[in-house]
Amino acid sequence: MADTLRPFEGFAFYYDSFMANLVDYRGWVDYALHIGQSAFRPLHSAYQIKTILDLACGTGIPTLILLEKGFSVTGLDASPEMLSVLEKKAKEKGVSHRLKIILADMKDFRTEETFDACFSFYDSLNYLLTEEDLKGCFRSVFSSLKEGGIFAFDMNTIFCLETVWDNHSFWRESKELLTLWQNEYDKEKKISTLYLKCWVKGPKGSFLHSFFEIHKERGYELETIENLLREAGFSGTKFFQHLTLEKPKPKTTRVMIVAIK
Repeated sequence: MADTLRPFEGFAFYYDSFMANLVDYRGWVDYALHIGQSAFRPLHSAYQIKTILDLACGTGIPTLILLEKGFSVTGLDASPEMLSVLEKKAKEKGVSHRLKIILADMKDFRTEETFDACFSFYDSLNYLLTEEDLKGCFRSVFSSLKEGGIFAFDMNTIFCLETVWDNHSFWRESKELLTLWQNEYDKEKKISTLYLKCWVKGPKGSFLHSFFEIHKERGYELETIENLLREAGFSGTKFFQHLTLEKPKPKTTRVMIVAIK
């Protein structure tokens, strides 16, 4: 019988190898930096990003890329398992002395320092299932930024969760795992539930053990996101189709959102 675990409690240790071929993280980081530094020009042309908070950093793939680029980076996440993977990788790369890590819940946190920018990648904020929690996150980010600081993050759209993910089941396999992904969507609550079953591979086609995780993401209307950002103190919110400079369309599946303190 599979062990039922918290989100990423088990998957954290296989996340990097599993996602490596699915996401162009370097491309995503370059895009976030470009959007963050250009979205408010010429009004904001003199602003430079040097210090970054990577919100819901997970195993820190973008975190380490940002460190490689010379930024001062702090990674924040609620999963001790994900952060343990990040710490191990940072030590192996010899950059642990340059990395700060915070174990905290993104819906309510405080940082000792303030940052030039806060980035959050790969629909992490969709894991906040109520407007209250999302606004709490926005308020926490606002407090963590310097005056004029940039907040840039991507989210899955309602269209994605309702149309692309709903009732969609598929198998994915890596060298270490065989996984079954099963999604269902609650239209009233705008919440997509992923039932993730994982079998850990052993020698000669065997399986050592299995585990089961339940992941939930909520979709938000863009107007709601903008209102919550404004209520948290942000201004000038802009929306883009992810990885482009185009405005979102009705069938856009992922949006990039940028706001300024």
